[in-house]
Amino acid sequence: MGPSELCRALVRIAEDVGSHLLDMLSRGEAGRVLGRGAGGDETLLIDRYAEDLIIEGLRREFGSFIAISEETGVVREGEGGWIFVVDPVDGSKNSIRGIPFFSVSIAAAPRDELTSVTAAVVHMPALKATYWAVRGKGAYCNGRRIRVSGRKRLDGSLVVVSCRREAGRRAGDLLGALIERKAGIRVFGPTSCELCFLASGGCDAYVDPWFGLRPLDVAAAYLIASEAGAAVSVKGLKGSPRLSLDERLYFLAASSRDLLSEIERIIGRLGIN
Repeated sequence: MGPSELCRALVRIAEDVGSHLLDMLSRGEAGRVLGRGAGGDETLLIDRYAEDLIIEGLRREFGSFIAISEETGVVREGEGGWIFVVDPVDGSKNSIRGIPFFSVSIAAAPRDELTSVTAAVVHMPALKATYWAVRGKGAYCNGRRIRVSGRKRLDGSLVVVSCRREAGRRAGDLLGALIERKAGIRVFGPTSCELCFLASGGCDAYVDPWFGLRPLDVAAAYLIASEAGAAVSVKGLKGSPRLSLDERLYFLAASSRDLLSEIERIIGRLGIN
């Protein structure tokens, strides 16, 4: 199966899962806590339900594969093949509170390296938006090709800043510095959604320099943003980022190399990393 056909299969799986999630959310049962998943986060019923549906879909479409997923961890079927990086519900807490920013995120790679991701889908059920990309063939939303805004300066830009717990007080310092440069700030929650908004021109940069981001949160949207023209700076804890539950990332993306460089200079002056 080639990358384009593979991507179409991932879209089918993600959209099918999304329709089931909206039905579950309408019944008010999605927020029951089941424990903690392999990724370390609290597992809600909606997370486990979505993961089961995705793994079932991968078995149906591919038969043999390796999946890295937030709840179960590593799933091996058959003799291997493609590596699928799965975040069943990125933003599950948003979903159970009625906030429409959540997604089903699936990426496919031939190797366990973030930079090898070849096909990806991010489906946002509540927004009726499906983003996808194949390496070298551009990025799309609901069949329409998308591009970043191309903005080159912080002045007047919209910047999404991750304020995760690893940031501590440094998040406030970074927010203040960006605001001083006349940037508008947005925080939607799920990285997959935020990077897709960047890819389609809805915001101009995504900033998460805290080494707290997991590859499964970003693998699919990383390819989508890159194929839409985003400039990206990403580092793993030990150099080139791997597709692993243990990896944590420094991740910046912007609508132009000039804007990315301006943000990196601010991060450097603050001594964040």
